[in-house]
Amino acid sequence: MLFMVIERFRDNDMLPIYRRLWENGRSLPAGLEYVDSWIEPEAVSAAWFFSNGKTATSKQARTDARRHG
Repeated sequence: MLFMVIERFRDNDMLPIYRRLWENGRSLPAGLEYVDSWIEPEAVSAAWFFSNGKTATSKQARTDARRHG
């Protein structure tokens, strides 16, 4: 199952996200696989992220981790 996530940057600041990725890598729960992501130059307040998982539960685990992490 392919999932698309749109993440919005707090205060339109993407640097904390990139810093976290550089230091820790992608933090995906078990069962969820990174596919692709990008940021549009004209819309730097958000990033688009594609991931692949076997069930919606995999996607929910990532959503919960982002919300509480």
